[in-house]
Amino acid sequence: MFNSPVPPNYYISVISDRWLHAEMRLPISFTHLILPEKFPSPTPLLDLQPLPLSALPNKEFERIYEDEESGYRIEMFNKNQTQVFQALYTSNENIFIGAPMDSGKTICVEFALLHLWSKCTRGQAVCIKLFQEMVDMRVQEWKAKFGSVQGGRRLLEKGDIIICTPSQWDVLSRHWHQCKNVQTVALLIADEVHLIGGECETAGYGHPPPVLLYNPFPLTHARNVQACISCYLRICSFQTVTIFVLSKKQCQLMEDDLLLHAAAEEKADRLLYVDVDDLEVHLERLADEGLKEMLRHGVGYFHEALSKQDKRIVRRLFESSAAQVLVALKDTAWSLPVSSYVTIIMGVQYYEGKEHRYIDYPVMDVLLSKHLLELVKTTLTDLMNSKCIAIEDKSDEVSPLNLGMIAAYYDISYCADVTVEVYMLSLKEHTKLRGLLEVVSSVEFEIVPICQHEDILLCRLHKSCLKLEKLVHSVFLDIIIAS
Repeated sequence: MFNSPVPPNYYISVISDRWLHAEMRLPISFTHLILPEKFPSPTPLLDLQPLPLSALPNKEFERIYEDEESGYRIEMFNKNQTQVFQALYTSNENIFIGAPMDSGKTICVEFALLHLWSKCTRGQAVCIKLFQEMVDMRVQEWKAKFGSVQGGRRLLEKGDIIICTPSQWDVLSRHWHQCKNVQTVALLIADEVHLIGGECETAGYGHPPPVLLYNPFPLTHARNVQACISCYLRICSFQTVTIFVLSKKQCQLMEDDLLLHAAAEEKADRLLYVDVDDLEVHLERLADEGLKEMLRHGVGYFHEALSKQDKRIVRRLFESSAAQVLVALKDTAWSLPVSSYVTIIMGVQYYEGKEHRYIDYPVMDVLLSKHLLELVKTTLTDLMNSKCIAIEDKSDEVSPLNLGMIAAYYDISYCADVTVEVYMLSLKEHTKLRGLLEVVSSVEFEIVPICQHEDILLCRLHKSCLKLEKLVHSVFLDIIIAS
């Protein structure tokens, strides 16, 4: 950031994004500035030859990577896998792997699993993924490799690999001192560590794709796609492209513009690199008629509303380069099971229903140690303000209060708009079912995003709810407790 010599001062302009003519300009003097130490150089890689598959001293383990039916076979491990093989397969040390996507990190994780299963006293392994869609993808992949992956309430008693989200693992391990199965976990795999403290409060490794076209401004529509098309034509002919948009409406507009510009050049099938007759065999099984028409021109889309079969067909067509462009919703970025030569992000802001305005995507702090320190301080402060814990001034000793123990036992949020303290003040002996549902749902569905005008529709539904009979009350309460 700073060159040598350091300039005498900097001028910072602060401009409001919500009020007109609200601007302030401040000078910052660097006379007594103490610069931090420079970032240490990355760990140098060892000069190693790629390891062959025979490096695994077990024939059964070798057969995992030799699938004659699907033609899947690994003869040599790549450079990243060779670098970490000894640490993962022969030691029990804590290991952090930082590498870009598609660099073979999954096989690195499998090295640790194979090392765990090669021991005489086998323990359980827990893999924590960011979202449920990522969990489903990992379960499907490891089922094919390792066999059955357990699920359900008693999975800690039966499963060799437990794959779950952070919130699911939090529920399973909440009473770890009373649960012997949690104490026998011998391997914990945390994905996406750099997202600790975000909205999902999860833990990883990974970076954006190697080729990224980035638009530094939000788009209210998808009309400026022409530059993207020309860039696509120049850089990646016969290569795949993924475009992330903010909403399903923009998804449709993007596809229309792509086909419109292609038709304007009298090359309507520019993005299609397969015979239409061969493509019709797959399109007949699609349920979405609009998706059929788009795929006939080499453009597909991917969002949560598609059925599982439609998603599977779109993924296979895109992976085989039958469809050159895939327009996806931004919420599917973590669960999209494909990779592409070019990734384009159309807009870096999204609509936040709570604040009724567009806000930037959250960016995690680069300095992880500083970020974790601030996270601990902020969490303790929130707990203390919510009257869940007490902190001694002299010894800094932390002790739980009654509300904190109740919140920990029932997994109640402590820093949301509706805290456990509000529960205590709101829930009385004569609280009716409607009031109970209002308080509970405000916490349970707090992270659900609200689109434009949805708050008005929800208020209308809230006011027009039918009165439930007493018999229905009991049944509905049973459903709430059972869920």
